[in-house]
Amino acid sequence: MGAYYIDIKTADSSARNIYIALNKVESVSLNFNELRLKGDEILIGQFKEIIDGFVVDEYPTFEIDLSGKNPPRELEKPSQKQKDGQKPQPVTKRWTNPTAPNGLVKYLSGDFTDTDGDGMTDVAETKYGFNLNDPSSFPAEPELVENKLPIESSEIGAYYEVYRGKIIIKWSESPDVDYSLHLKTSDSSSWNIYYGGHYIDSAEVNFNKFNLKGNEKLVGSFGKSDKDGNFVEQYSEFEIDLSHVKFPQISDIGAPDNRISYTFSSDFPEDAESKYREFLKRVLPIMYSYLGPPAESINVLIKNMGEDTDYFMIVDNGRTFLSDTDFIPRLIVHELVHAWKGGYTITSDKNWEYDKALSGFEEGGAEGLAFEIIHEYVRDYPNDVATEQLLNYKPFQYWSKSTTYYDSLKNLRWTGAGQFWTDNDAAYIRYSISATTIQMMIKENPDFMKQFLSMYYKRIRENPDWRPNRGDIIDMWAALVPALNGYPLKEYLNTIPVFNGRNLDRGIYALTEIRPYGAIGDQQFAVSYAAPNGRLWDIEENDIKKIPKWVKVVKGSDGYYYMDFQDSIFMVEVANAHGQQTIYSFKTIWKRHPNGLPTGYGWVGPEELNMENFPIGLYKETVTFTDYLPYDSEASDTFYFFGLKGVSQNRANEYVIMIGVDGVPSGTAEIYIDGVKYTAPIINGAAVFTSTEWKFDMQGRVLITITNADGISKTYYRTIVESGTYHLYYQQQFIIVDIGFNGIEDQFE
Repeated sequence: MGAYYIDIKTADSSARNIYIALNKVESVSLNFNELRLKGDEILIGQFKEIIDGFVVDEYPTFEIDLSGKNPPRELEKPSQKQKDGQKPQPVTKRWTNPTAPNGLVKYLSGDFTDTDGDGMTDVAETKYGFNLNDPSSFPAEPELVENKLPIESSEIGAYYEVYRGKIIIKWSESPDVDYSLHLKTSDSSSWNIYYGGHYIDSAEVNFNKFNLKGNEKLVGSFGKSDKDGNFVEQYSEFEIDLSHVKFPQISDIGAPDNRISYTFSSDFPEDAESKYREFLKRVLPIMYSYLGPPAESINVLIKNMGEDTDYFMIVDNGRTFLSDTDFIPRLIVHELVHAWKGGYTITSDKNWEYDKALSGFEEGGAEGLAFEIIHEYVRDYPNDVATEQLLNYKPFQYWSKSTTYYDSLKNLRWTGAGQFWTDNDAAYIRYSISATTIQMMIKENPDFMKQFLSMYYKRIRENPDWRPNRGDIIDMWAALVPALNGYPLKEYLNTIPVFNGRNLDRGIYALTEIRPYGAIGDQQFAVSYAAPNGRLWDIEENDIKKIPKWVKVVKGSDGYYYMDFQDSIFMVEVANAHGQQTIYSFKTIWKRHPNGLPTGYGWVGPEELNMENFPIGLYKETVTFTDYLPYDSEASDTFYFFGLKGVSQNRANEYVIMIGVDGVPSGTAEIYIDGVKYTAPIINGAAVFTSTEWKFDMQGRVLITITNADGISKTYYRTIVESGTYHLYYQQQFIIVDIGFNGIEDQFE
């Protein structure tokens, strides 16, 4: 019995707009409010079975009428093999790893030999300093880094944590009462620091903010009130003598002996804590290998924020990890990469407080490193439960679902950042683009992030007034990875909006989601306007006056205004490599919540533009929202996609590389994989390479030579990162735009 994933859509949608996921549990919950369903729709679904990471059976599609008018029914009859109870077996005529201890890792490279049988490979034990012949020589939980200094006379168990330039006083939140802190300097007759007005369980004492030198004696007292705000009692006064506190020094940043430990809040579920602990002690040696020593020695409190709250966030300068207790190894590593920098993340302002401008660099680094570290994890611990989870849920957990078509996404205007969370749709694409770029840089220099952080910490130590900025960060990166895909790194990053270091410019944006799954693919379209804060969906009231009158907005009961571009007409002009064009006309969806607010952008996925409808080739499409073109010329934009009609790929044993060239409709393409040359014809602007010899986890730079019909040749480079599509096809899609065919891709001219 394998794992299953299920596709679900509404009957009136060409896209899988409800649910599409690898799902190893026995049920899927569909929340009507979250999915914007009324409860009377007809749903279409299909199950697929996966064994060892490959689809081995596709079951009949089924229909569920939520209105209750019709019973659930199959829409397709089972195949004869299914009737006979026989399941097609995965094809395995390809290279397999003779040292693999299980089916999940049999197609991965590396030596999985585990001499002492402790679950950690010999290669890993040697790399991280363990004895490969001793099963007791194994990663242990780290020694606790004690951050908490108790406030003995607070009477409520309060304590404080020490940072450079501040302390944070903390206490436990109570379900029955609230606590209010009164705090002053000992020479003051009034409560000149706090008289309430703080978070429910903490109060930050920033020395600059409160004009403190850091050697004062502080006097405080906690008051207690009930949940209705009625005063109950005032506790005794306590003192904190800052002159006796050892504060971190700037010379400590990035010190070789800095370490990270972790603890859990007392209400963290026992089974979840056990999973976290077993994973964390195993993954930390890998993280030190990739990142070097952390910026500060800190303990990370992993705090239970409640199930289904979607919390995965680092706060308190890396000291607190807010978790919904779900065990998601990639996200755990992602957040710890943030914590690794302590109070010195790239997303910092002049006071080392959060500033979103460089989110592409900080978030891309965390996400890219998370994928690289978990790739290493499965090779170091091939029989571990986390490895099993990662390899059974590859999209999202083991690779970004968009990495294989990075070239289609990397230059999209609406992925600019600054502000990463303009909306969910753009955020996920931003994460994928930035993470994939970082992973590609690591293929050029495996120690890239460790070396960068060493340079970064040194810059802070040597110049305490220096703060992160785009120019200096790129210069440091370029010193370690001078070029990417054949272009100077600075030029390369300048073409990718997610690294532009600023919010979206005000104006209209044609939104697109290009989603190739392997043998099929679809596209979604919408339109919106970027407000002054770069957001595309919700707008604060004080920004409304800055929005043009022709932009329709609707006010919600929460006080926010929402963009309303539903029901917008747009034209799509699709051209093949020979310039033959077809023009389509569509309209975005109109759908409302019961309160009249739009349910979203109005994404529409025209079935006519499904990729399997177009013969193999590279297609250029120009999308124009005609109603807004008179107001903003950016209401039109250009995108690329591959036609997939006629693409044949066996997921079980074939790897496919597709190369599209805008500028060469016919000719030949050559690529080198592991020193071997492969050649394919270019037809309709695309060459397709298929092999059973390439390893599914192959990675690294690929030399591409394109020869046009006149015999003129130009060379280009692309980088393969271990990844596959959402439907588990090992398939890479590379797009080269060189219309003048001079060997320099157009975005660099």
